Amino acid sequence: MNKNIIRLIVFIVIGIAMVFFKLPSSFAQNPLSLKEILEHPQLFDSKTVIVEGEVIGEILKEKGGGVWINILDGGYNLGVYARDKSLLKNIKYFGAYRVQGDIIRVRGVFYKDCPVHAERDIHLLSVEIIKRGRRLKDAPSRFKKETSFVLAIMCLTLVIIYFIRLRYARRY
Repeated sequence: MNKNIIRLIVFIVIGIAMVFFKLPSSFAQNPLSLKEILEHPQLFDSKTVIVEGEVIGEILKEKGGGVWINILDGGYNLGVYARDKSLLKNIKYFGAYRVQGDIIRVRGVFYKDCPVHAERDIHLLSVEIIKRGRRLKDAPSRFKKETSFVLAIMCLTLVIIYFIRLRYARRY
């Protein structure tokens, strides 16, 4: 074979190999959705990923000293494991009833079947708070207020009628 053809083939193979092996590092550049990761876990297994989501629940302690948090993104949630609790010290709001959790960006290693925990998770490398959460006000609607007022008046009327009948029933 001609030396130029061999060089061309080697160049193409090296180029393809570079693209293939640089692909995992591109996961660590742009945030991925949890939907992407959980629907195609084999593509991201043991790779460093960045995801964004709302912190939900509470910090869960592990016997070995690590801690867990859960993040929610687009209806998908995933556990995030941190060996060091101090990485999570800036998280103030955890999503729950009447509380919107902090939105965080997590950088960590995703495991399809974690060798330590035997489940899908992310082992935290760093965390950044994107948006602070807040307490939500649960104000009743105008319809509910008006309905409760009408029902209260009806109950009061029935109680008055009951006591009036009770009083007149004793006279006879």
